[in-house]
Amino acid sequence: MNHEFIEGEKVAATYQKCGLEQYDTNPLISALPKILGEAEAAKALVRRGGYNPRHRQLSDELRQHSLLPMLQFFQPLSHHIDLEGKISRMIRFGYAARNPMKQAFYREMREKADNLQTRNIPATITSSTILGTSGTGKTTAVNRILDLYPQVIQHTEFQGKPLNHQQLVWMKLECPFDGSVKGICRQFFEKIDKILGTDYRLMMNRVPTVDALLPQIAMLAGVHTLGVLVIDEIQHLSTSKSGGSGRMLNFFVELTNTMNVPILLIGTTKAISVISQELRSARRGSGQGETVWRPMKKDDEWELFLETLWEYQVTRKEAPLTPELSEALFYECQGITDFAVKLYMLSQIRAISTGAEKVTPTIISSVAKDSLQTAQPYLQALRTGDFRSLPNFEDIIQPLDYEKLAEQEARAKRVKFIPQPTPESRPKPKTAKLMKQIPEGGLIALFQTKAKKTAHDAFEKAGFIATPSDFQRVA
Repeated sequence: MNHEFIEGEKVAATYQKCGLEQYDTNPLISALPKILGEAEAAKALVRRGGYNPRHRQLSDELRQHSLLPMLQFFQPLSHHIDLEGKISRMIRFGYAARNPMKQAFYREMREKADNLQTRNIPATITSSTILGTSGTGKTTAVNRILDLYPQVIQHTEFQGKPLNHQQLVWMKLECPFDGSVKGICRQFFEKIDKILGTDYRLMMNRVPTVDALLPQIAMLAGVHTLGVLVIDEIQHLSTSKSGGSGRMLNFFVELTNTMNVPILLIGTTKAISVISQELRSARRGSGQGETVWRPMKKDDEWELFLETLWEYQVTRKEAPLTPELSEALFYECQGITDFAVKLYMLSQIRAISTGAEKVTPTIISSVAKDSLQTAQPYLQALRTGDFRSLPNFEDIIQPLDYEKLAEQEARAKRVKFIPQPTPESRPKPKTAKLMKQIPEGGLIALFQTKAKKTAHDAFEKAGFIATPSDFQRVA
């Protein structure tokens, strides 16, 4: 299987001081780009593509082609800025305990790798987890942030002393669909060879077992001072067999504990069940704060995102962003940014091809119906909150909504669910009606009959057990 290969920049080391002694005396940290403030990070992450207002004067065909850079559009929002800061801290904190200027550095890295084993070591703050609904831009955001760093830094001298060292700042792998540990190992060797021009992949032939390969990966990550290892599509570990997911998660923990290599795990909400299998891994994943990305809400950030996106307009007639257009796009994409960008692009293409030359709510709805057919069950589930009809609802459910999940579980098992009252929810007044139904002899008389009924069935038939439809929201 061919996995996406993200290749970064290779640069010669240039050093700068930031004012923290533990950073300024470590060449691995001093050679990194400057630490960014929030405004600087937002400016560095934004990607507006190649839009030019003059494109409106081009032919229909060229205008349609000119919209394609929209697919690379990226408007940083608050959670992106937060993630940039987390990754910045992860990389630098992981390097703080590693310094190739130390005389015994390489020998210690090899010894640590040789002694690699699964042990219960207290958690540090060098790892993180990003989980969320598909299409919310997790992978895109991480790629944009990694792009701020060179992938390889070549050191030759530091503070007047020779230093011949290749620093591997980051590496990104994708968990295979079958969740196999050997597949991840193979991918690691292949990518490090592509990046550094080495031939470590030969180890796959010399080392027969996965258990023997994992220490070799740890050794290479240590010797080449890997700054952060990113594993995408981590939910695929749920399909691994013979304890593969547990073995891989334990290895990730040990890689951080023993070699000080931070790990960033990315996956859909389906990965929650994978990570929670190992308590240490779940704790490890939240070291820098577990991040859960849900679809956007229709709030100020949605408006900021949409206002920036709306600048990409090549139709002959200008379509100012109105509340109706914002509402139409949000309804059709349900806050999933990937769908929002594609729907706006395709709506312009339809407006051009039909001669309407202006995006309207009707065009957005029509495009969504035609172009997002396979996604409609998921979008409808987001609108209604009912995910149980979906075959793979774990990839799209919004985590931590335990009340909703409990109701769905009850419905799936044909059990009546009585929601807990909240300040916004009050039961309909039914006291008078129920009082009239109480028979002579009290409630117990309801099921003291010849028919074999449970108390629950009798009370339910008599109308004494409320269902979700018996409740209404009070303004």
